[in-house]
Amino acid sequence: MLLDAPALEARVTPEVALSIVQKALAKKGWTGVSVNEVRLVYTPFWVFSFDIVAEKGSSPTGKTGLNAFTGELNDLVPAILDRPIKKSRETVKGGKPEIEPTAVSYREVKETAATKIAAHVGGIKADSVVVSAVSKLYVPFYRVWIDVAGDTFKFEVDGALGIPMGLEDVPGKAKGWEEETGEALGKLKSPSGWVDLFSRLFSAKGGGSPVQRYAVLALIILALVFLVFVVPSMGGVECKPDSGFYSPSKWFGLVKGGLSPEYRAGKFVVEGECYVTGDFAS
Repeated sequence: MLLDAPALEARVTPEVALSIVQKALAKKGWTGVSVNEVRLVYTPFWVFSFDIVAEKGSSPTGKTGLNAFTGELNDLVPAILDRPIKKSRETVKGGKPEIEPTAVSYREVKETAATKIAAHVGGIKADSVVVSAVSKLYVPFYRVWIDVAGDTFKFEVDGALGIPMGLEDVPGKAKGWEEETGEALGKLKSPSGWVDLFSRLFSAKGGGSPVQRYAVLALIILALVFLVFVVPSMGGVECKPDSGFYSPSKWFGLVKGGLSPEYRAGKFVVEGECYVTGDFAS
């Protein structure tokens, strides 16, 4: 389909756009979500430069975009234009994209943009905003509708860079037993992870859900049983703190050296490495 203005190349495929949204939702705890629809939409934008004429002091300048369909300002488009992305008047071949109409005409864009910028900045009149270098550009977006958190949400992924939008509207999901257990097991692989688990478990604030605290406690108990009863029969455990966490002896040995933990964000932290030695084949 031929457009009336250049469009950014849609380098992101529908599959990749959906994957971006699903991965972002998974970080919030939502997996196995139901996908309703993935649609490619070309949205028209007016891209322009502006100057704010001030009576005193410097005159701020900038570049932004105005959604020609909704009439809203958008700072994403100028940022995308700074990237080396190809442009074409043709839409993606083989697909049936939706082309949104241009509701704000070229004659209206300067006045509309000046009013929007004045309202956004505050304390200035639209007459103080000078709009110039106006050009039209289409930006491809993938709109993804997904059932999650007991509702249907619409997300957008720009087809040029793959930046997702709308994820802030989805609440985070409390982690279950299996998820908390897997996370805690990963932390038990390093000394810093042990310190973090203990600090979370015995924090005065009692942070975390009951499921999380019980999962952490159970794993710590199992790990301690392993270290106390199983490891000694197979070999031994040797832990060495990093040099920055160990203070040497002072005053010719009268004051003995020892661990010197750091205090970070309300937690005492010691970093280093632990080695388990012995015959694990038996």
